[in-house]
Amino acid sequence: MMKKIFTLLVVSICIISCEDVIELDLNNAAPRLVIDAALELQEDGFTEATVLLTRSSAFYQEEILFVDDASVIVTDPSGTDHTFILTNPGLYKNVTLNIQDGESYVLTVIDGDDIYTATQEFISTVPYSRVEQSEITGFGGFY
Repeated sequence: MMKKIFTLLVVSICIISCEDVIELDLNNAAPRLVIDAALELQEDGFTEATVLLTRSSAFYQEEILFVDDASVIVTDPSGTDHTFILTNPGLYKNVTLNIQDGESYVLTVIDGDDIYTATQEFISTVPYSRVEQSEITGFGGFY
């Protein structure tokens, strides 16, 4: 019995001590603007419009580089500009935008001397009529 415990202990120590951290030497590029925008029509009819602006960073850098000094504007089909306000680090929101199904909206982000634009048609999702969960037998209890 002691021999089995000793063998198990030696094998455990060997497995645990064989950890070697490999750090890759990666090329670093200049930080670039990352734009994550979402226009969502809520069930109550209000629009939740948010834009998150960050900068790309080195692979091993854990800090998120938020962009707090940009201008974010969405232009609706009638040509009205809706300016977004910075509410949290990197997070811009707008509460005056009223989106309509099938209409196109233009997002403009001004970051220093750079101007980014995107056009998107808003298409609402199909409402759920039913959600069902069942177990598939014969494959190990998957759902």
